[in-house]
Amino acid sequence: MNKRGDLHELLNEKLTRLRQAYIHETDSALKFKLAKQIESTESELKELQRELKIIQQLNATPPITKQSAPEHHFDAFLGYHREDAEFAEQTKTHLMQDYQLSIFDDWNALISGMTCTFETGLIVTGHVEPWRDNDLARVLIELSQQNIPFIHLVLTPKKPHFPLFLESKYVVEIPNITTDPFSTIANVIQQVKQK
Repeated sequence: MNKRGDLHELLNEKLTRLRQAYIHETDSALKFKLAKQIESTESELKELQRELKIIQQLNATPPITKQSAPEHHFDAFLGYHREDAEFAEQTKTHLMQDYQLSIFDDWNALISGMTCTFETGLIVTGHVEPWRDNDLARVLIELSQQNIPFIHLVLTPKKPHFPLFLESKYVVEIPNITTDPFSTIANVIQQVKQK
């Protein structure tokens, strides 16, 4: 939360400086560039404020309590919005059957206290961002605090803006894959597991 608070302060300062520069600028081309920068910074600040609000809401909810049952280990946690459930289920089926990977997607069980460990987290992002679901966001934040690397499976041509707690260098853009997307996903999981 501290990093986000610092970033919020920096963005506010940047926005103030850009607005002051815009007011004093006389060159129309520079004014246009400043207006674009102001618009971009406002958008970034709005997204950060939304993330901070989600985190505040989640912090107000009781933490996930772990049962003392034995821990279960999976190759990947799979998070997705219900609108992308069909692709998520296909992914889970192919990864488990064709690549013998263990995939877990019952985030309600984690909230109820089931203890699990994961090599990575797969996040399916279609037209609705899955982290907008408060229960799933709670789990994703907890996994990010455990430094579990995420792999984003993007279903749309336009890459979404990921929240800070979900930033990752592993992004599989499904529309750009001309062959079997599941083999690509399995290969990325294996790369993450080897690190």
